[in-house]
Amino acid sequence: MTTPRPQPLDAAPELHRRALALALRAADLARELVRAAERGESSSGASALGARLKLDGSVVTAVDLEVEARVRALIGAQFPDHAILGEELSDHESEAEAEPPSAYEWVIDPIDGTAGFVHGVPLAATLICLRERGVPVVAVADFPSIGRRLHAVRGCGTHEDGRPVRVCPSFDPKQDIVCHGDPYTFALSGHSEWIERAQGQLKFFRSYTDAFGHYLVARGSAALVLDAAMERWDLAATRLLVEEAGGIVARFPDRNDPRRSTVISGCEAGVQWMRDLLGAA
Repeated sequence: MTTPRPQPLDAAPELHRRALALALRAADLARELVRAAERGESSSGASALGARLKLDGSVVTAVDLEVEARVRALIGAQFPDHAILGEELSDHESEAEAEPPSAYEWVIDPIDGTAGFVHGVPLAATLICLRERGVPVVAVADFPSIGRRLHAVRGCGTHEDGRPVRVCPSFDPKQDIVCHGDPYTFALSGHSEWIERAQGQLKFFRSYTDAFGHYLVARGSAALVLDAAMERWDLAATRLLVEEAGGIVARFPDRNDPRRSTVISGCEAGVQWMRDLLGAA
């Protein structure tokens, strides 16, 4: 498959350019909030961040809630007619079956990787995406603790700090890094055999979880990422960032929850190799 040559940002629709500017502002704000929380962290660890368990067993902090609320306010001020889906402040049960009330929907994960964040792992990300009739058109992934950021506009490529990035041009299972998410999530999604099949065939099969693995793929540092039990707010931004970097995101239904996805994401040759290995049609 030949990937179209990215166009300059000036060629993007005006709304997409405005949305990118807003998403970058929102990411700046989120970075400030996360770094402030890190500076104020005490020896009490998670409790200093206001961490608690949600009903699904995942972790949420006061920082997650504040970031999402502040990002929502920015979006609402500039695009009041746009819908918003966020990990922490949306009613996921009622929204799962309903169509968004607008053709434009923002999808927010205020802190992707909260479990690591509360333990001081500096790889959490803020994910912000605008979808147009369900298709991602603008995306930002910001990693506050390490000062890294990717952004993409559909048709205009993926950039890191103003520099275009691309996925790996080829794939070698004995040389390239392949990332995977937590093995627990593969068991949760009914795909635990994927990890078992892949690990014996790959020399560098590394656990880079959450959005960080997708970041490595989009910038060409890793060839592939396997990720499971991905929610809509996990996938919306990372999908566009990889696709606009010339990659492919192959999605497979979660065997236990149709709202979630299991993905193979990366360069075309690597995705096809992995699909063949796993028998994933």
